[in-house]
Amino acid sequence: MVRHSNIRHLLPIGYAPSIEYFSFLLSEGTYIDAAEHYVKQTWRNRCRILSPQGIVELTIPVKQGASRECPIRQVEISPHDHWYSRHLQAIKSCYGRTPYYEYYEDAITPLYERQRFQYLFDFCLALIDTIVRLIELPLHYELCETYQSITDDDYRGCFEPSTPQMSSDFVPIPYYQLFEGQKHFVPNLSIYDLIFNMGPEARLILRKQNQLLTQSQNGK
Repeated sequence: MVRHSNIRHLLPIGYAPSIEYFSFLLSEGTYIDAAEHYVKQTWRNRCRILSPQGIVELTIPVKQGASRECPIRQVEISPHDHWYSRHLQAIKSCYGRTPYYEYYEDAITPLYERQRFQYLFDFCLALIDTIVRLIELPLHYELCETYQSITDDDYRGCFEPSTPQMSSDFVPIPYYQLFEGQKHFVPNLSIYDLIFNMGPEARLILRKQNQLLTQSQNGK
């Protein structure tokens, strides 16, 4: 085991991860763990989007054998039940009428082509990098290629659906939502919700979120 002394935040990979996750990626010393073992029923293969009826959870199916003993980079995506077409349809149904869906659709849709990605990690990282490019986000994250023990700056264990956010220091900034979760703002959804509703302004919101997060953590 090698411990990186410059790790400030250690994150797991995530599927179209949350606004909080992307705000962490703006901080120097943020690493995405490429050497951990897979953990079931977490945001590693799930995300939340917003429909007129409320929150919709999307889950990428993985092949049998993926467990805590399976390195994250070896977790294979299962073609079960045509998940890729169902996810695309759900995303379009939720965000097809948002101000910026048509601007980003052509860049995101090809990532969901059947059998384009064999491994979950590769798909999720390609999606993160695509979104970063679309909104021109100046990220500082790196991949951590060696196993890391649990430390205070470790958010790998705070990545479950039962946990609304990874850090208690994260305070969501409200923004325009097409549906507004039945008349109230729904915080910390997938990055899809932010970019489709706010477009280039997503970059400004993420910067503000990062500033608030940094100020809160530095004040402790």
